[in-house]
Amino acid sequence: MNLNLENLKKMFSAATAEISARENELSALDAVCGDGDHGSAVKGAMRAANDAVSKASNLKDAFFDAGFAAMSHSNGSTSTLFGSFFMGISDGIKAGAQELGGEELGTAFESGLSSLRSNTKADVGDKTLMDALVPAVAAMRGSKSVESAFSAAAEAAEKGAKSTECLAAKFGRAKNLGEKSVGSLDAGAVSISIIFREFEKALKRWNEVVKMVKDGTTEEKIITFEDLHNKLKQILLEAKKAENNMAYGKSYSTIKGMITPFKAMEERAAKIYKTPILEITKNDVKAFLTEWNKNPLK
Repeated sequence: MNLNLENLKKMFSAATAEISARENELSALDAVCGDGDHGSAVKGAMRAANDAVSKASNLKDAFFDAGFAAMSHSNGSTSTLFGSFFMGISDGIKAGAQELGGEELGTAFESGLSSLRSNTKADVGDKTLMDALVPAVAAMRGSKSVESAFSAAAEAAEKGAKSTECLAAKFGRAKNLGEKSVGSLDAGAVSISIIFREFEKALKRWNEVVKMVKDGTTEEKIITFEDLHNKLKQILLEAKKAENNMAYGKSYSTIKGMITPFKAMEERAAKIYKTPILEITKNDVKAFLTEWNKNPLK
């Protein structure tokens, strides 16, 4: 299956959820040699990008809007680098393109990397996000399918991120530590590896769901997180009509705390299922509500 706007939205949603869930981990990595704010910075940039992608009407605009939103979010160098990368990908997509094949995807990401390079002199070996991004983009080159492109990119990005443990930093505050910066992973490289892996996982899951529907191997309606959100909002409204009534064994105020903001629900679901949920069945909704009711806001 080629990359289209529908699965791109799910990919950004999954990557953003995982980055958000690992914010503290990324900030802790950054604190070893830097300012310790990378977790919040990349979370902010990805959330802004994800919001823009969710509202886009075509692939080219989706990447451009994601880049512009990330860059406008003002998270220092993270915003600039992520913004230029996404906007550069947009430059590599033909106007009016409805989907991208493996080779077209590789070309677009090469364009993104070229755009990013205009904003940094860092390269592989400098203990930055480039140690993960450069090999990831290179691994996509010539791929025959989108799924194989992201799979190869994810593997290369993770390998590149791990390699930063043995490197001395040459950019940012960390460069002042010299050889003392050796022995820790670079937070930027790790965040890039997370994004590519989540892109790969989300695309794979979506392809499996589509195949199930096409093959007729599932009779249940596949619903999205938005559908689940609306279901929980409905429960909230019903509880509000009769505040003394215990809906699902919880008072109105408790249910409200469980449902809003939506971010909390997404993070809770990720913990329950051990992975961000993109498409779920009716039975999953029932299981989710049951589990949520047992252990709210953990």
